Order: sequence, then C-alpha cells, then structure tokens
Amino acid sequence: MNHHGFRALAVCAALAPFATGCTQAPDLSAARAEAQKPVQRYDAIQALAAHGEKVAAGTRSGAVLVSSDGGRSWTRQPIAGPSSITGMDVCPDGRFIAIDFYRKLWTADAQLSAWTAQPLEAPHTALAVHCDRQGRWWVAGTGALIVRSDDQGKSWVKTDLQEDLQITTVRWSTN
Repeated sequence: MNHHGFRALAVCAALAPFATGCTQAPDLSAARAEAQKPVQRYDAIQALAAHGEKVAAGTRSGAVLVSSDGGRSWTRQPIAGPSSITGMDVCPDGRFIAIDFYRKLWTADAQLSAWTAQPLEAPHTALAVHCDRQGRWWVAGTGALIVRSDDQGKSWVKTDLQEDLQITTVRWSTN
C-alpha cells in the first residue's frame, strides 16, 4: 500500500463513528445469478432415477433436480421440511419414489410434479428403495429390515432378518 493508501485508510478509520461507510456496498449480482441456477455448485446428488426422457436427481440439501429432456436442461424442485434424498426408483406406472435420511418416503407422478412425503416407520435408517414389476414398494436399510408395501405406502409388511447388518441395495426380479 502506498502513502496515499495509508492516508485514505487513516481518514476512513477516523471518520468511521460519524460516517455511514467508507466503502461502497459489495456487488452481489454474480451471487444472485448463481442462486437462480437450477443446479447449484454445492448440490451433492445422492440418488438418480430415469423413466424415458424424465430424470430425477435427489440431493443432500433437500431438493430434487428434474429434467424432462434426458438431462439436457434442469429445473429445481425444493421439497418440504428437512430432507436428504438417499435413494430413488421408478415404478412400472412411471411414478417416482424416493427415500430420505429423515425417515420419509417421497412420491411424484410420472411428470415429476407434486412431490409428497409420508412417514416411514422402518427401517430406522432407510438405505435402499425399489419398485418391483408388480408396483410393490420395497425399502431396506439398517437393522437388516426390509419392508414392503402392496398398496402404495398405506400399509407395510416387515421382514426382520435378525442380523446386525445394513442392506444398501434391494432389487427384485421375476421370471
């Protein structure tokens, strides 16, 4: 800093109690423009599912990124309450299902609109979700628990494998 810089700094410091400010307000236009983008640089995508050209990406920060054109462009859909999507799948009817860290199961229609949540009693920490060919929902996770719903989450059948393990992936196939 040169001699004039020190003088300006000293004058500003001396007048600080009497002045509204010695510097102009910061230009936050770039930060505002970045915040308007559908995909944020801090997004951590933890789950992904696709059906035709429809793609959904669940984030750790409580949003679902949605593409209707196979991933060429995206929109951001914040979901209510605390959420951190950890798993996602697509059912034969095109409906998307997802699980989150906060013990909720989320659903959206085939157009990826109107994400709704319902509580998930088990497993304590859901780590995997799957929708089989018959449209049944399966959720697995900690405590070696697997739960199945034949009626889109209205009721659940629990299978406890009586093991100390975590199930991180679940897929059912039929011949």
